[in-house]
Amino acid sequence: MKNKVNLVLLRIYDLLLALGFILTGVLMISSKYGIFAEGFPKEFSDVLPFDSWVIPGIILIIVFGAGNLAALMDTAGASSFLSAVLLAVTIVINTINLFIHFNKTVK
Repeated sequence: MKNKVNLVLLRIYDLLLALGFILTGVLMISSKYGIFAEGFPKEFSDVLPFDSWVIPGIILIIVFGAGNLAALMDTAGASSFLSAVLLAVTIVINTINLFIHFNKTVK
């Protein structure tokens, strides 16, 4: 019984995290609301390979939003193939992002 309650709480947690990351990513892409409406700070563009909130928003949606959705599907008993594909996509995107950031900081 206790394991079932913990599993339900884990599913709810994964769902809330995924929705939060997806919503924040959409806000970053639209750049119309909240702190993202002020534009991309100059200090960030000197250090990061981005000049707007669009690419970080897409990364946030794909990596963290889809990653938590994959965790939710895995705990909910969804197709393990679909969960594995989403996990592989998030790993590839994280690797590319780290490679780009590492190359920018080394130069």
